[in-house]
Formats: sequence, structure tokens, C-alpha cells
Amino acid sequence: MQVLDDAAVRRRLQPAMAIAAVRACLEAERSGGLIAPARVRASLGDGDIIFTAGRVPGTGYGFRVYDTRPTGADDQLTVVYDDSTGLITGAVAGAFLGGARTGAIGAVAVDLLADPGADTDRVTRWPAPASWCSPPP
Repeated sequence: MQVLDDAAVRRRLQPAMAIAAVRACLEAERSGGLIAPARVRASLGDGDIIFTAGRVPGTGYGFRVYDTRPTGADDQLTVVYDDSTGLITGAVAGAFLGGARTGAIGAVAVDLLADPGADTDRVTRWPAPASWCSPPP
């Protein structure tokens, strides 16, 4: 079993890997092969501790836990188990994986929602600078 920190995840995780993993989970969900119950939230008074869990039968299962307390820290713990043995195959402690996961979800969503015939990209933010508000040429 390996336990990775943010530095190790940054060295090893390429955006294409994260996007492929998210796409595989969405395809498993579509085919009925993803078990992902609603997150569990436990109150800690001035914040919560939140657990998410999921399983792709035949592949693996795991959980992620993070808190919403006003501490300034953003650490999370992700633990992955082998589906056939039940042994922990790895864990990640730190904040980077959660952000990479969110970014990969956004990338897959843009890909799935994009017009296949589009030949230009447009990035917007609000409030948009006046120069961005002109119609495309």
C-alpha cells in the first residue's frame, strides 16, 4: 500500500489520467456499474465532516473524507480498496487530488456538452471585461 501526499500526486497525476478516470466512472454510472451513495455529513459544531464513498464492482471501492470547519486548512483523505481482496491499495492525504478531481469533472462535462461542430473556444468570466463582450468575428 502506498500513502501519497500532495507533492507525490502532483508528480504522478497527469490531467489526461484524471479525465480518463472521471469518464470511466461516468460510463460505469450510465451502465449501472457505479455504486455511489449520497455523501454523509456529521456536524462538528462549527463545521461538518463529510464522507463520500463509491464502488465499481470488480475494480475497487473507497471513500473520501474532508471537513468544513473554519480552520484555513483544506486537507482531505482518500482511501482505495481492492474489490476482490478488501485490502487497502492506496491512500492520498492532502488537498490537491480533490481539486484535480473537480477539474477533471469540469473537463469531461465541457467535452460532453460541447457542440461537436464547434471550431472555436470562448472563456468567459463575470464581470467580463468590455473587450470580451463583443460578438465573435
